[in-house]
Amino acid sequence: MIKRLYIDNFKCFSNFELQFSKIQLLLGENGTGKSAIFDVLNRLGGYSALGATTATAFHSSFLRVMEKSPRQIFEIEILEEEFSFVYRVIVDHSELRNQARTVEETLKVDDFLLYHFDGLNAEVSAGAEVGKFKFPMDGTVSGLANLPDREDLRMIQMFKARMSSLYCFNVNPSAMQAETKRETLRPARDLHDFASWVRALTQSSFDVLRLAYDDLSIVIPGFQSLALRPDAAETKYLVARFSGGADKQAPERSNYELNFEDLSDGQRCLIAYYTLQHCVHGSQIFCIDEPDNYISIRELQPWLLGLIDRVEGSKAQLLLISHHPEFIDRLAYDHGIWLQRDHVGPVRAVRPSWEKGDKSLSASELIARGWVD
Repeated sequence: MIKRLYIDNFKCFSNFELQFSKIQLLLGENGTGKSAIFDVLNRLGGYSALGATTATAFHSSFLRVMEKSPRQIFEIEILEEEFSFVYRVIVDHSELRNQARTVEETLKVDDFLLYHFDGLNAEVSAGAEVGKFKFPMDGTVSGLANLPDREDLRMIQMFKARMSSLYCFNVNPSAMQAETKRETLRPARDLHDFASWVRALTQSSFDVLRLAYDDLSIVIPGFQSLALRPDAAETKYLVARFSGGADKQAPERSNYELNFEDLSDGQRCLIAYYTLQHCVHGSQIFCIDEPDNYISIRELQPWLLGLIDRVEGSKAQLLLISHHPEFIDRLAYDHGIWLQRDHVGPVRAVRPSWEKGDKSLSASELIARGWVD
């Protein structure tokens, strides 16, 4: 799980540090950097483990406007089994702010240096038989991400595996397409490729879908399952199957299908979120940005409770952003962090001094009245 994140000179963050727990709810007014934290986590995962380039992961447009320095610093601490990994990357941008180059990249485990890039050369500490080895780098990609999977690099692979299991989602139902031409086991942040993800899960993890269908049949009237229908060549399209009830006059009408894009925004979100819920296992890290959009409170509560139960029963970590009273009142006291910002100043994170003894006002009401400090 993520224990700590440090950000300097990215969007609204300057010399910013945040400590995380297993379940964390990020709170704060608009413009205080809640979604930007998930953005940083997503970029660090893509850069250190999935091969994103420096220019893609740390584009110069994300430099803090009020900063004059062209240098950005990111640091993340990951707890995995009994080990503590600290990954640090420093990025420099040209004076024209149209180029990005990593000048330092470091990975430590329990203060032991596993990997270090100094701007010219990368040095790796392998197993006892191999020792240390060096290779030149130009800072346009992560040397760590491009190391091969080898037994003598087991600790580095452990860190990369955890970073590659970090998923950030900000679901946009209107972008979710019914058409799919291939499978994907790593869906996009907005889930526009949800159909391709379902296509992959149908082959590799059908139990995930089966459990999601069981829950969805309760929250979406008549829902039965999803199905992929052939279109042309490798192309398929996603449909939702429904039961219309017994119709003795026209039995063929008792079951019907709808193209996934013909579902409402709320229905598409519910299907996506219940699929996400049942994908929770192992040590994944899920960051979900405002899942309360498009969903009614009656639909929201059982999903949230089920998601929390799955996270608490596993090694997974859950980070949430929400302005919804259901999330705030259920999670804020024990899991809430308040992000605050004075006008154009940098963001700071505080743990609110909730008055737990006063049961007359809920946490959401305290926030609504501006009584959070």
